[in-house]
Amino acid sequence: MSWGLHGDPDLLVEAAERLRHGIEMGVYRSHPPGEYAMFGMARMLDAIAFSMRLDSALHRAVVSSATEVAHHVLAYVHAHPPAR
Repeated sequence: MSWGLHGDPDLLVEAAERLRHGIEMGVYRSHPPGEYAMFGMARMLDAIAFSMRLDSALHRAVVSSATEVAHHVLAYVHAHPPAR
């Protein structure tokens, strides 16, 4: 499958894991929108990645927007947030 055309589910999962790691570290507690929004975003990325792997029956706009979010997360959310 061409991930350039259909998206890369591994990229979405990596971004979801990065968001969850920040939740575990307590990074989002004092920074709106907070850990609930980040947890929801992580779940959404995982669900889209699962659907991509299952049958790829997603609209291209869904895959494109999830890919944009994943790239943003991986670029701006630190892999190893500072300890509190």
